[in-house]
Amino acid sequence: MEDLKEYADVAAKEISELPIQGQKRFMTALALRLGNDDDLIAEMIEAMVAKTKRYEKITRWMTKRFEKDMTLTPKRVAAECVYYLKVNSKMMPFLIKTGRKVKDKLRHRRSYAVHKKDSSK
Repeated sequence: MEDLKEYADVAAKEISELPIQGQKRFMTALALRLGNDDDLIAEMIEAMVAKTKRYEKITRWMTKRFEKDMTLTPKRVAAECVYYLKVNSKMMPFLIKTGRKVKDKLRHRRSYAVHKKDSSK
């Protein structure tokens, strides 16, 4: 397993040194090799962007938005995110999914806080 991680790190380093057009061609070729499994491709893309600063900025912004008003829908917050944070509108499905996760996480956090408060009495 360690060899696989090392191999992946070396390959990623070499691909990152390609010009942007080469990186795009590589990603396109990889997606074509994976076939028509859209869920797998979406999962891989989500895993790739999950730790980026842009993704963290979006999730923080969505969290603040939902903390102010939990009645907002993830679709509405995603649309606002496109408008205010200048995100490409092609990212709407990803943003809606992210909005669902953020809202659900916030809902669970609040529920846990209430449950913990009730059990401590």
